[in-house]
Amino acid sequence: MHPSVRPWLLAAAASAVLVLAGCGGDDDAPSASAPSGSTPTTAAKDAAGSGAPDAAAIAETVKFTGGKAGKADPSLSPVVVGVVNQQGGAPAFPEYLETAKVAAKLVNEQLGGVGGHPLKLETCIVQSEEDGQRCASEFLTKKLSVAIWTIGVVGNQSFYKTVAGKFPVLNSSNATGADSTTPHVYTLDAGSGGILKGMVGLSTASKPKTLAIVSDDSDAGKYLGGQVLVPTFKKLGVNAKAAFYPVAGTQPEMVSAIQASGAPTADSVLFLGPTPSVCLSGYKAMKQLGVQAPVTGTSVCAGDDFVAGTDDGAGVTNWTFAGLARNARITDDPQATAFRDVMDAYGKGDLAAAGHVLKTFGDVLAITRWATEIGADEVTAAAYEKAIAAFRGPAFAVPGALQCGWDRAAIGVCGKTVPVSAFRDGAWKSLPDIPVGG
Repeated sequence: MHPSVRPWLLAAAASAVLVLAGCGGDDDAPSASAPSGSTPTTAAKDAAGSGAPDAAAIAETVKFTGGKAGKADPSLSPVVVGVVNQQGGAPAFPEYLETAKVAAKLVNEQLGGVGGHPLKLETCIVQSEEDGQRCASEFLTKKLSVAIWTIGVVGNQSFYKTVAGKFPVLNSSNATGADSTTPHVYTLDAGSGGILKGMVGLSTASKPKTLAIVSDDSDAGKYLGGQVLVPTFKKLGVNAKAAFYPVAGTQPEMVSAIQASGAPTADSVLFLGPTPSVCLSGYKAMKQLGVQAPVTGTSVCAGDDFVAGTDDGAGVTNWTFAGLARNARITDDPQATAFRDVMDAYGKGDLAAAGHVLKTFGDVLAITRWATEIGADEVTAAAYEKAIAAFRGPAFAVPGALQCGWDRAAIGVCGKTVPVSAFRDGAWKSLPDIPVGG
């Protein structure tokens, strides 16, 4: 993407893109059962899992954490990590908390814990803004040294304000502006603003003259599509047109929006869908209208509903996906493969491709890594802050170097690279990453 666009794009689009690109699970809830098909990430091995990950997955994850394979010693004092998750209301993201529990189980059963000490998750659920303050107060009372805010669209500001920098927080999927602009809150990827910049780069890679933008008709969706993206593409010499579908609209309404965007005759399409089922609706509408142009979306689209409805991906060979971390479906990345195997082994394979849960898994492993380097008996908030500041990556399943604070408009963003994936030649694969850092 043209470098002159970057500062303006982030400043203008931050709050809108964080909501749209950061808030999608597989329809915000785990599926009751995985869809049929041959894609390895869409089904758990069985309801209870296989019992243990394979040797390659253990080797890949223990290499990242820097520990020793084996079991943690339950007689030793635990290393405690706070985990905050939004669920129980609407929207809800229970898949993120389930993934954090899988990661902790892996650390304790296979990765030797933290120098032998078990890793313990202290969890807290948010459903309202007040819950953020409550969770922060609980963590402070228990003298926690580090926490993970998995994903949430309420409670973020009150949590961070109450914590007040007394311990660092990792954010797995930034969904509000506060997730990227609060001191002592970090995201080990390029952030949702990075995803947006990556999508702009992908959409213009073929040097299109015309481009269709399709987003929902929420205030954020209209702002992002009409007031941010259209002018952005104009600056790049591309004639872009935006159209909007109702958030809870019907398939005919999706068809109307895509037709109004000019997608049937455009050279390129940028599609923003907050859940896999909305993305599937967009796919079906484009298929009905005979859209042939390349389509750019986010990896949130590649959930089970979407994949099951596109012939396990074979129907979207003209789509490309930008994400925070590697797409869990890809078969050519050892860390994504290890994650998929671990989730399968512990009976949670049906969640592996939901939203950005791979980031939560990686955040648990990153904290395990830092605690191992610091020493289980020496972990403090200050020690974690120092470790985060010194960490240059790459993070687990996240490409590129890290440098927290490089972006003054989003001080918590540490990454400068957006991973890209697509279904090509019969398999989900990584495509060249997109640098988005200054």
